[in-house]
Amino acid sequence: MTRLLFLFFTYAFLGWVLETVLVTLKQKKVVNRGFLNGPLCMIYGITAIILTVGLTSLKDNIFFLFVGSCIYATVTELLAGKFLEKYYHGRWWDYSKKKFNFDGYVCLDHSLFWGVLGVIVVKWLNPVLNRFYNANVPILMHTLMWILLAILVLDILGTTSVLLKANDQERYNESNKRIAKFTAGLRAKISSVVERRILRAYPLSPELQEKKGKSRVFAEGCGFYKLFWLFMVGGLIGDLVETVFCRITIGRWMSRSSVVWGPFSIVWGLGFALFTAILYQHRKKSDSFLFIAGTVLGGAFEYLCSVFTEMVFGTI
Repeated sequence: MTRLLFLFFTYAFLGWVLETVLVTLKQKKVVNRGFLNGPLCMIYGITAIILTVGLTSLKDNIFFLFVGSCIYATVTELLAGKFLEKYYHGRWWDYSKKKFNFDGYVCLDHSLFWGVLGVIVVKWLNPVLNRFYNANVPILMHTLMWILLAILVLDILGTTSVLLKANDQERYNESNKRIAKFTAGLRAKISSVVERRILRAYPLSPELQEKKGKSRVFAEGCGFYKLFWLFMVGGLIGDLVETVFCRITIGRWMSRSSVVWGPFSIVWGLGFALFTAILYQHRKKSDSFLFIAGTVLGGAFEYLCSVFTEMVFGTI
């Protein structure tokens, strides 16, 4: 844990230095980059930990290490951008004007840059940092890491407090919209009850019959409820598909559940929900686009799940 914290803080600081230097050269003035007040870019630290845990076994295969780094870093950057915009109401970066961008959060040239950094981190920098870590007194490193972690938590809380205060007016307006939406929903439910009563009493009323024929959609869009049920249904379907597949190819029945007792595959369920959340707004694009995106994301997701279960449960 403390070794991973050491790598996290080191790469978060180096990422902050890199971002600050690049933006300072571009804008001709010193700019403190990053979400926090301190000299840390958390996305660099988080990405470095994911690459260290997931791709260290590929350090002797430069090609797959590069490809894996591109994919994992790109997905991390995409999710981080969406998270910051959703909960802190702002875009910390925008690649909308660049070619081959995706939602403005990621783009091809930055993904390739992430791939190069991933190779450098996993193959060359990590061994150097590990030797440095091992050369110091363990209790000293443990104490320092936990102190830095406490400071980081305080920084996150302070930054969050300031951003939420700055967005008070926006949240107030949003609250008013929610009240108006609730009122409209309540009015619609009351109207629906009255309409059903009138339809029973006067079944030939053409206006109400037309309204009754219109479909009503539950949880419209891609919300929590749909993602939850995609997780549940996907986990069940995945387990059944793998069970039948093994029966046909191997000739015997075996349990294909992930880490639970019942017929349920957590990997399949997470895959259903995660890929839907990422690709939902692009559902009208071509089949080839969705196929390629699903192939890349699915392969990276399956590989990371395999590494995780082997590390945590000692199983393959």
